Amino acid sequence: SIKPSNYQTAGPLNREMALFRFSEVMDDTYSQHDVFQKTALPQVRQLLQGESGLIFAYGITNAGKTYTIQGDCQDGGVIPRSM
Repeated sequence: SIKPSNYQTAGPLNREMALFRFSEVMDDTYSQHDVFQKTALPQVRQLLQGESGLIFAYGITNAGKTYTIQGDCQDGGVIPRSM
């Protein structure tokens, strides 16, 4: 995995600078279990303690967002693992 870092980019017409913080960047070697453990499980635990939270997948077309969230019959994604 890539270490946590900041990514800066200029907005449209250099209006504003945006700062994005990544706590983890995962590649295709991560399993559904790994993704769940690193991203969703802490959110699920906070939810059970009465906190609110949001998990979403973002990326280009065909990047695996739906698979990450739903999984398949043999290897469930974030939603089935959260139940």
